[in-house]
Amino acid sequence: MTRISTIAIAAIVLLRLLCGWHFFNEGVKKLDPSFSSAGFLRTAKGTFAPLFRSMIPGPYGAHIDLARPIEFGSRSAETQAAIDGWLADYGKRADQAAKDGKPLPHDIDPAVPGSGWVQNIAKGWDQGIQRLEQANLGDETIGKIRQLRDEKLGEVVYYVYGIYPDIEDLQHEEWRLHQLRESGGDTPAPFAQALIDQKDNENWLTMQPWIATVRQIEDQFIEAAQALAADADVEAGSIADALEEKSNLKLIDGAVTCVVLGAGVCVFLGFLTPVAGVIAAGFLLSLIMTQPPWATGADMTAFFNWSIELAAFLVLATVGAGRWAGLDGVILGVWRRSREPKPSTV
Repeated sequence: MTRISTIAIAAIVLLRLLCGWHFFNEGVKKLDPSFSSAGFLRTAKGTFAPLFRSMIPGPYGAHIDLARPIEFGSRSAETQAAIDGWLADYGKRADQAAKDGKPLPHDIDPAVPGSGWVQNIAKGWDQGIQRLEQANLGDETIGKIRQLRDEKLGEVVYYVYGIYPDIEDLQHEEWRLHQLRESGGDTPAPFAQALIDQKDNENWLTMQPWIATVRQIEDQFIEAAQALAADADVEAGSIADALEEKSNLKLIDGAVTCVVLGAGVCVFLGFLTPVAGVIAAGFLLSLIMTQPPWATGADMTAFFNWSIELAAFLVLATVGAGRWAGLDGVILGVWRRSREPKPSTV
């Protein structure tokens, strides 16, 4: 068996501590409640970009439904007539409801741009109320929350009604963006990729104020529901947890945080180093796949940084770096001593 020099061992221990500390720090940053993988996943390039982008549907599918590419003038006369009819009718009913001091109507024609988002929100809130029914709030309280749901959904529909022209413009811009991507092929020219990235970012930023406004309405819905349930001896946190959206992106964010933080702690302490090193390397490989060097517009600096870190973690995993100045070494030493035959007392 090849012996490793003291200098090499010291270098391996130093590498282990630096890699572990780096991952630990990055994991701590991801404990911030505002952390989200959405922005990172959206910037993915290359062959796997559609896969990574599919992981960020947005709140209640906003980024999918609002940014649905539609060619200008491509709607049938019947569809356009249905949209125009709903807009005219809804405007009258909303005005009358405001005059009468009644909740805004919360129905929306499926042909209207943004209707899919509204339907997803309604479905999500209904699922939240179903979860609340298991919390023994009582039929009266649940009934009031359902009434509150209709009122707040009416505010969402009214907001979508007001920004309908903007949603329509965005969907036309998404169609132009789709055409740009199609014309560029798998490897568009650098200037074409820059134009695609710029237009994609503009469209993304266009949606964010709309999403933020609806989030505010949802927050008001949750706060009002908490107030209604205050007398039912139910914690406010459980009400919010039941009503908030259960999105895949939150699961991804949680998994990323656990992997980075957990791998960092284990590698730094030299505990289960081969396993932690392989997990960290696998995570870095997934990052590399978002910026492959052959993809136009890929972040080459990030690619090389991740590649170097991946190689470092593979080295740590291969040599079992935790056996030197790490918990793996302590555990291995205890295990070996326990296996040694005890001296005979005869």
